[in-house]
Amino acid sequence: MLKLETVCLQKRDGRGRGGVKYEPIGNIYPIKVDYDATIETLVAAAECKYVDPAINDRNFATRREGSGWLLLWLVQVDRWTPTTQKILDELEGLGLRPAELHELLAFAGQYPELRLEEHPVVALGSTAMIPFGGGGAPWAVCLGHRGSGVERHDLTLVRADHGWSGVYWFAAVPLPRRVEENR
Repeated sequence: MLKLETVCLQKRDGRGRGGVKYEPIGNIYPIKVDYDATIETLVAAAECKYVDPAINDRNFATRREGSGWLLLWLVQVDRWTPTTQKILDELEGLGLRPAELHELLAFAGQYPELRLEEHPVVALGSTAMIPFGGGGAPWAVCLGHRGSGVERHDLTLVRADHGWSGVYWFAAVPLPRRVEENR
């Protein structure tokens, strides 16, 4: 089961839409995403200390265009979850989709003060089949995790074809709302 906190956003004078800064409360963060930016540009803005060489525009292209504001949720697994598909199903049940690399990097760049040593954040919306060691497996992008030495601004890959423990958090954004026709 996934854990979410019930939260709302506080407004405070400052930057943001209309001169208002939206601050995170709980595990929800307002982010501005530029889908037209290159991965290299976003990595530089996020000041990543280490980036796996396989994390690039060729392996992790987005189909989204333009820029805009989103709410990024950090969702934690509260017990061992045997598959990535189970996490995706539970996110969908909560009205969320897994975040993509562009969204994760926007989060990293806009919230550099967050410490993620204990809970690396995974973007399951950006996976790629990367042939490490002669075989191919699905890999997802992970922020704040690199083996036993964890740095806040490490951007690495983690296998997405295994179970997940409560150590990992998952970046997610709301699904578009469906508008029903009045008949």
